[in-house]
Amino acid sequence: MDVTFRNGGLRVDYNEDGFTMRDVEAICRISSTKKASANQTGEKGIGFKSVFRIADEVLVLSGNYSFQFDARRKLGMITPEWVDFPDGIRPGFTSIILQIRKEEDERELIQEMKSMSPKHIIFLRRLRRINISIATIDGTSWETSLSRKEDEVSHNGSRRTMTLTHNDRTLNYWVYQHVVKGLPPEPKRAHCSQSVIVLAFPVSNTAGSAFDPVAEPQQVHAVLPIRDYGFKFLINADFLLIASRQDINASSPWNKALRNAILDAFWGAIGLLNAGPLRKQSEGKASAKRYTRIS
Repeated sequence: MDVTFRNGGLRVDYNEDGFTMRDVEAICRISSTKKASANQTGEKGIGFKSVFRIADEVLVLSGNYSFQFDARRKLGMITPEWVDFPDGIRPGFTSIILQIRKEEDERELIQEMKSMSPKHIIFLRRLRRINISIATIDGTSWETSLSRKEDEVSHNGSRRTMTLTHNDRTLNYWVYQHVVKGLPPEPKRAHCSQSVIVLAFPVSNTAGSAFDPVAEPQQVHAVLPIRDYGFKFLINADFLLIASRQDINASSPWNKALRNAILDAFWGAIGLLNAGPLRKQSEGKASAKRYTRIS
């Protein structure tokens, strides 16, 4: 994926098969703001129509479709107009251009782009790399690249090692997947009684370190980061979030069940760490204390 900010506009290009008619109809519906496919990130609270929080005009080129939404028109957020896409068409890519509404939104957007970390993409299903480029009106420019790579995967997919790269900096994680069963009924998760918790433990693989544990603050995710709750390892689960998406809904029985299952996931991971190649040779075991100290 390439994300570019230039001349007050944000452009996103990503390689995919392209929109179908069903996808276009889905993002046009009042009751649906995402492509018509299950388990999309949009289901977690980030739908297509969220672009209108910062933009009035949105241009889309995908597959055989080239159209725009204009929020300044009556029903403009749900009735696309067929238009020719501007220059810079990339075959095999879906391209989206947002014309940012306000200068303060531009400044906030640039700040958010510069604060992006490879941890933002560690739990995404398909996205492997983001190239970010900013060119401001005063002539200054800024670029960065974020990527992730799965290095080793167990036969059943329950554990793996992963490398995150931010320009020339590398972050290494040992990732463990734990299945949670018997979850309470939840209207937003219809017909679903089980889910998956994923823990990602930061490790160092510098010369001679034999994958030492790295104890530093890590965030809790619901696919994308929520915030830091004081853990020394990343946690990803299908938490229900409050409207702002900045915190977990603490009153939800579904969330409480997932929270309680984190302990089982943690001890399952520690048992495998102690039995596997990440075991600290100098101490005999990868102590859980390294990952449970609270700052």
